[in-house]
Amino acid sequence: MIETLPEQRKTTELTIEVSLIGMMQRNHQELAPGVTQLLWNAWVPVDEDTTRHFGLHLRQFKTEPDYDEDMMKAIQAVLDEDAAALSSVSPVVAPATTTNELFTQADSMEAIIRRKIRELGRKLGTIDTHMQREERKYRVMVIPSPARRQEPANWVHQTMPLIQS
Repeated sequence: MIETLPEQRKTTELTIEVSLIGMMQRNHQELAPGVTQLLWNAWVPVDEDTTRHFGLHLRQFKTEPDYDEDMMKAIQAVLDEDAAALSSVSPVVAPATTTNELFTQADSMEAIIRRKIRELGRKLGTIDTHMQREERKYRVMVIPSPARRQEPANWVHQTMPLIQS
């Protein structure tokens, strides 16, 4: 990719859009005229301690199949770096508040996302995972939907236990 970029080029433009509901991210990078890539990332919770990451990388430069292997190696190198960094993060679960954390300017996106997630949790409820883990042995539970909130009677399954804010 580096050899595709002109020596004199403008500042790279980066646009990131995040959907908190689906935990998806659209990352559009315009590196130079004619050198653009689009990355889609989705995070899917598997259980309380595991999340799967799915990614899609689209580029409109070096599109010939001869470049695919090099691009895959570059993407894998970034993912390996991320995995190495995440394997040593402590605590494993993000704290409920950021009062005991130090955010730098480089962390601004993460701080905004965490704040938005907390706001949604206060508005919609946050699953009490400790209670849910125990209760799921005995009953089927569902995440409360907007329709259930409007008309709470006559539903077959109970909602997940929620933490009251």
